[in-house]
Amino acid sequence: MIRLYQFAPAFGLPNASPFCMKVETFLRMAGLSYECPRDADLRKAPKGKLPYIVDEGAVVSDSSFIVDHLKRKYGDPLDSHLGAADFLGDKPFFLGARPSSLDATAYAFLANILWVPLESPLKAHAQTYPQLAAYCARMREKYYGNQ
Repeated sequence: MIRLYQFAPAFGLPNASPFCMKVETFLRMAGLSYECPRDADLRKAPKGKLPYIVDEGAVVSDSSFIVDHLKRKYGDPLDSHLGAADFLGDKPFFLGARPSSLDATAYAFLANILWVPLESPLKAHAQTYPQLAAYCARMREKYYGNQ
């Protein structure tokens, strides 16, 4: 069983850290079984930061390294269908009709920009693109339901 060590949900988001949220969203999208122990301790974390995973004794930290590890070990169900890629536009996912690992990253960062109750020039600019808010709402509903 994959154990994901991350921060607790905050601001109405699955995780206030886009890096933690990226990994959990990837795990959900890929259909991989995992658990999130609530005893995450930064003092015990590799590199002193979250997220990190323990997967059959292998400890992997850094969200990009974690996703790479998971793809190598369990296959790549999210990106194996990709060819020449194009932009979100009016598609349900960034690269078309099917989700890819890009969607785990994009959703994690966009939701943290758009939905955290802090104002910034980046948030104001992102709000001028209604397809970004609609995309985040679709991802949240599909992968997190009412959480």
